[in-house]
Amino acid sequence: MVNHLSDDHPAIGISAMVLAMVLLPISDALSKHLAVIYPPEQIAWVRNLAHAVLMLPVLFCHRSALHLSGAHGLRALAFVLMTVCYIAALAWMPLANALAVVFLFPMIVTLVSSLMLGERVGTLRWVTVMAGLVGILLIVRPGYAPMGPGILLAGAAALMTALYVLMTRSLSALTPKSLLLAIPACVGAVVLVPVLPWRWVGPTAIDWCAMVLVGGISALAHFLIITAYSRAEASAVAPLSYLQLVFGVGIGVLAFGDVPGRVTGTGILIVLVSGVVLSWREAR
Repeated sequence: MVNHLSDDHPAIGISAMVLAMVLLPISDALSKHLAVIYPPEQIAWVRNLAHAVLMLPVLFCHRSALHLSGAHGLRALAFVLMTVCYIAALAWMPLANALAVVFLFPMIVTLVSSLMLGERVGTLRWVTVMAGLVGILLIVRPGYAPMGPGILLAGAAALMTALYVLMTRSLSALTPKSLLLAIPACVGAVVLVPVLPWRWVGPTAIDWCAMVLVGGISALAHFLIITAYSRAEASAVAPLSYLQLVFGVGIGVLAFGDVPGRVTGTGILIVLVSGVVLSWREAR
């Protein structure tokens, strides 16, 4: 993911990544607010539509390189399911908890890479995976409370995110990064249309604006992530992705009053630390 600009503008890359990690929890908070009123499929469709419209110039500029395959379709489907499941989870659980469960995906990627793809995984990565799983158990606490739909939906979002990341790895060598950003949004704006007649709830003017804003913020954040990886070393910017969890906790407290308890907070901290170590190690 590193190109010749990496050594020239690392500060730009790091700044872009930090800003993206601030924007994504804001988008999540808006989605959580909307998910209490509207079906997740509707929110995801408007979000993807706004994202896709913003990406149309990218598709036009790279039209000669636009060759869709089954792998692209699978990756786009994973993105759509990830978005719908995550938005649905936000309606049932605090923002920070949902984010922490979804951030299980690097551990899933490591497990799949080792057990199914035959990649060599060192001791440090196994230790961080196990620590991350312990953190998730502290957040979920099976047996302490009923397993609500939010946990199951967030877990499904984590699985879809892992599949999305694995497919991105396999496609990134042959597909421009901007197309990797544009294709899932465009596919999502199309495949969710058949669901809308059965799930549509008429939004108010303010909520229309909020849904479109979610898509715009998401598109900007992902553009900044692409900028970050093109301007700085992956080992410098990859661990910063976990700032999304830090800011998610803060926004959850400020916007919804969701203050994590001691055990949940400890679990979130363990997931945060293990995720940073794992992402730094994989980037290296």
